[in-house]
Amino acid sequence: RLLAVIFSPKVLVIFGLALLGAVLLGFRRLNTKVRVAMLLVAFALFALPTIEAIGVPFAMHPSPLCATTKPLAFYWDKGFIPTGMLAIITVLLILSLVGNKLFCGFACPLGAAQELIHLIPLPKAVQRIRAYPIPFWLANSIRIGLIVAYVIAFFALDTIIYEHLNGFHLFHWELALAGFLPGAIALFASIFWWRPFCLVVCPLGFISWLGERIAPFKVRANADLCNECGL
Repeated sequence: RLLAVIFSPKVLVIFGLALLGAVLLGFRRLNTKVRVAMLLVAFALFALPTIEAIGVPFAMHPSPLCATTKPLAFYWDKGFIPTGMLAIITVLLILSLVGNKLFCGFACPLGAAQELIHLIPLPKAVQRIRAYPIPFWLANSIRIGLIVAYVIAFFALDTIIYEHLNGFHLFHWELALAGFLPGAIALFASIFWWRPFCLVVCPLGFISWLGERIAPFKVRANADLCNECGL
């Protein structure tokens, strides 16, 4: 049954988008126009309710936040991890180990929405703020702190703190404030900073950051062109 879920239409589309992104990167064909087109496709397939309404079977968004935080709760309470959840986390881990941010960069609907907003040309006042990105050490420290807090809160308070931070609830397209607010804050912050939810909150971002160290298709600096700017 696990293989059946892994080879389901939704998961195959995730693999397809990630593979296309890897190929475009490998052949240096990923310019801004192509990237915007891919982000729009990922958002449309996995976020828009109209896609689900017309019967496309993979419309429900893949949530890396649920996939990385809920298996512990299911296993602790029920003694097993649901097949669908296990399939998604397996796929996300495979993609993270194969190439740098293959899921995050090419198939994640929240990542796509944030990046599309950040690419919008805006007045110089906003551009000045964009010139000062969130320091990675700070973003990663917060992200690690949230993971530690998640583990402590789960065992001490029997709660999943990420449920109150889950920006992917935005794509349930319900106006309940608790579900709408984290995603709305992430999208607003995207005006100023590149993918803030991914950098500061998402645990898969941390997992893929670890995985990219051994990923065979990770991004590498060209020593002949790199001027050690630190970016």
